[in-house]
Amino acid sequence: MDMPKESELVALFEAQPKRSDELAEFYYDTSTFTAENERQSIMVVVSPFYNEFTLIVTEKEDQEAVSTIKLRSVEKMEIVEDMPASLRIVHAISESYYNTIEITLKPKFKMALHEHYQ
Repeated sequence: MDMPKESELVALFEAQPKRSDELAEFYYDTSTFTAENERQSIMVVVSPFYNEFTLIVTEKEDQEAVSTIKLRSVEKMEIVEDMPASLRIVHAISESYYNTIEITLKPKFKMALHEHYQ
């Protein structure tokens, strides 16, 4: 998976990740990043070497799940420069199409899935 540096993700989430193995390089480890906005708690788990990305969003008030995504074939993860606190995931690339998922963390959670034809 092509993705931002760990330091860039730390800046985006405004917190250090929880790492499965502190001695492993970031790319070969599984890292859990958390963030909060006014209403929701957001958890992102990335395993770059395995191309895996998980997103779990829950309401703070009652811990109800708002959104859950588990992807096992992520090609790219990038920070969206022109949208504050946002990520873009490139997923499911084939000869004829690919998907992007845009995720905004703050000020409130938003997600959009786009299918692109090549």
